[in-house]
Amino acid sequence: MIKSIGGKINLTIISISLLSLVVAFFVLFYFEHKTEVEVYKETQKSMQNIATSKLNTKKSIGITNAISIANDGRIKKSLRINDRKWAILSLQSVSKNMKQNTSFKNIKVHLHTKENKSFVRNWKINKFGDDLSSFRASVVQVNKTSKPVTTFEVGNAGLSLRSVACVLDDNGKQLGSLEFMQGLNSVAKAFNKSKSAFVLLMDENVKRKPIPADKQFKNYGISQKFVNQSFLNDAKKLKMKELFKNGYILSDKYFYTYIDIKDFQNKKLGIALLGKPLSIVNQALDGAKQLIYIALIIIAMMAFVIVGVSLILIKKLVSNPLERFEHGLLNFFQYLNREKNDVEYLDDSNSDEIGVMSKVLNQNIIKTKNGIEEDKELIKDAQAVLDRLSNGWLSQHIKANTSNQPLNELKNTVNKALDNLKDKFVDINTLLEQYTNLDYTNKLHIEGVEKNGVFDKLLNNINVLRDAITIMLVENKSNGITLSKSSDILLDNVNILNKNSNQAAVSLEETAASIEELTSQISNAKDSIIVMGKYGRGVKSTVAYGLTLATKTAKSMHDVDEEVDSISKAIGVIDQIAFQTNILSLNAAVEAATAGEAGKGFAVVAQEVRNLANRSATAASEIKSIVESANKKANYGKNISEEMINGYTELHKSISETFEHIANVQDSSKEQLQAI
Repeated sequence: MIKSIGGKINLTIISISLLSLVVAFFVLFYFEHKTEVEVYKETQKSMQNIATSKLNTKKSIGITNAISIANDGRIKKSLRINDRKWAILSLQSVSKNMKQNTSFKNIKVHLHTKENKSFVRNWKINKFGDDLSSFRASVVQVNKTSKPVTTFEVGNAGLSLRSVACVLDDNGKQLGSLEFMQGLNSVAKAFNKSKSAFVLLMDENVKRKPIPADKQFKNYGISQKFVNQSFLNDAKKLKMKELFKNGYILSDKYFYTYIDIKDFQNKKLGIALLGKPLSIVNQALDGAKQLIYIALIIIAMMAFVIVGVSLILIKKLVSNPLERFEHGLLNFFQYLNREKNDVEYLDDSNSDEIGVMSKVLNQNIIKTKNGIEEDKELIKDAQAVLDRLSNGWLSQHIKANTSNQPLNELKNTVNKALDNLKDKFVDINTLLEQYTNLDYTNKLHIEGVEKNGVFDKLLNNINVLRDAITIMLVENKSNGITLSKSSDILLDNVNILNKNSNQAAVSLEETAASIEELTSQISNAKDSIIVMGKYGRGVKSTVAYGLTLATKTAKSMHDVDEEVDSISKAIGVIDQIAFQTNILSLNAAVEAATAGEAGKGFAVVAQEVRNLANRSATAASEIKSIVESANKKANYGKNISEEMINGYTELHKSISETFEHIANVQDSSKEQLQAI
């Protein structure tokens, strides 16, 4: 960090120069940018004007040709008599003439009736009669107003320039309208010839048919055959929003701008994208930029020269005198800080501001030096007084004088403080001698003592000590009197205690007799509790045995239940066998009847078998009823056994708890007996 004034001045000059260069750079940069913007704006305007001019020329040519052809007699006759051949002959003749004598090689002329229907297309002779009202607003407008219209309009091939003129007979009566259509390939070629580019783009929102892939460009369709392919490839990288916002945009190769394409109703149908090589556009900027750079170099060189001269002059006129002044000032400060025993005077030979300051400073150095010597003498005397004061001597005073008024006041204050301190110590010593002689009647009080200071605390502590000694003496006297009275009371209490001791001995004998009787009763209760415990254990064993028997009974009833189930299943099998046997006997009887006389004996046997099957079924049914009854009784017995088990379980639990209570009582009786 720069500390010297000269360095700071140099830094300031350099900073101002650099700042001036920076400002100049930004100003020149601003003008460079402004010039660049103006050139681009002028290029934009020029290109738009050229495109507009060429389109207007095309419009003029188109409407002129439309009107000229519409005035052909064969065209009028054809519409008047509704005979297409005259119009066809006329249009063929016009096409041939234009192809031979003009730049129009493939013109398109469309003749309409006043009802807005197609009459003749010179490029499609056999297509006619279709109604144009729904999509050909220009035709409808001309047939309605009898005024010619030149406008862009959307067709199947995209955007085209259409000039429509009305066809009138010799009496001025409207017969229909005639349309002269033009593409913009000639405009694109003219731009290309001048090393620029032109592309007519139709907004995809107004298309009549899908746009072929090779004609698609972002959200537009290309509406011309001739296209500069290099320009088109570069244009595909454009940000159209930025182009529409700024009016122009730059790529690495081209300067782009555009004009809106609208119909006669002012409806936007698309744009004409215009381009010009950026190298050509930037040629106009090169001269201006060179002038700007030369101006910047000249300004920089002038700034460096000014800075160099300024630094040399400042070094000679400011920095060197300041350095000498700094050296003398530092020498004086070293003397003030006791780093040097003597002081050097500053060079005051110059008559400038630094020389004047040096003279003033030399005068003050002389005064300061004399004052410092006087102060040293006073401080030396004060040091000697303070040394004796530290050893307890308060009678010596500071006698040296100085021209430094604050030090003189300090000397007087110290001397006065010594006198006051000496007087206070004398008063304290006098009072302490009285206390030594056991005279505590007077308190220590000294005027002019600062509150909460050391002397104030000393005075308070001495007075507190005096009060504490006085209180202690008073309390000692009071305690002696109280001790005498307490001795008499103690003698009376000893007599009372002797009497009460005799009474307590009699009561103790009576208590012993009562305890012996209580011991006998507790012993008897203990024996009874032991007997109850034995009975309780017997009952607990009996209940446990009953619980075991009930469990075995429940198991037996469960086994019986299982056997009954087995019998029931077997009876079911017998019943099925009887049923099958009965069926077989019926079948045998049927077979015997079929056999006639030969089967009579077999029929008798079949009847007996059937009777046996019926009896077996009846017996099985009866046995089944008995088994079901036995099964119900077995289940009933099983339920009773389970209830007995639950009852015995609860009884066993209650007896166990009762037995625990008896045991607790027995233990308590033992403890009471032992305690007694």
